[in-house]
Amino acid sequence: MIIEEKTKFKALQNAGKLNFLDEETERKMYYLIVEKLEEIGLKQYEVSNFAKIGKESVHNKKYWNCKEYLGLGISAHSYLNDERYSNTVNLAKYIKELQSGNVPIEFREKLDISTKKFEYIIMNMRLKDGFLISDYNCIFKSDFLEENKKAVESGLENKVVEIKDDRIYFTKKGFDIMDSFFVNCNL
Repeated sequence: MIIEEKTKFKALQNAGKLNFLDEETERKMYYLIVEKLEEIGLKQYEVSNFAKIGKESVHNKKYWNCKEYLGLGISAHSYLNDERYSNTVNLAKYIKELQSGNVPIEFREKLDISTKKFEYIIMNMRLKDGFLISDYNCIFKSDFLEENKKAVESGLENKVVEIKDDRIYFTKKGFDIMDSFFVNCNL
C-alpha cells in the first residue's frame, strides 16, 4: 500500500499510529488468501484480481490488454488512437466547456512507440497468462526476446518468468517481485 500525502493514513503514519507488517508476514498472508480464494472456486487471473472462470472483469482486461476505451463524464479517462485523455475533475468547468460546445479534456498525451511497448509489457504481464510473444512482435514489428534479452534471461534464471508455447508469464515467485523484471526491460 502506498500512503499518499494529505490523507488520514498519512496523518496516522506521521503520528506513529500505524503498524505495518514485515514483508515475510505480508507474503504469508497473501499466499494464504490466494489459497483460500482458489479453494472456494475463485481463480487468480491478474496480479490483484480473482474471479470465477468466465466471470473476469471485461472492463479491467481492456486495460491490461492495452485495448482502446472511451470514458464519458466528469473526470473520465479514454485511450484512443495512441492518445490518452482525461476530462476535467472540476464540475463547473466541465459544464461550462460542454455548454460552449467544447470537449472538457484537461489532459492529453500522445504515446510514443517506446511507451506503448513498455505499457504493453507491464499491463499484459499483470495477467496470470502473460502474453504471446508473437503478438508483441507482430504489433510492434520487432523482436521482444532480443529487445528484452537481459530481463528475460535474468527472469528465467531466477525463476520469476516462464516461457511456454510462445507465451511469457510470471511464476508465483515472479508476481511477488514483478517490478524488478520491468526495470530490466530495454525500453
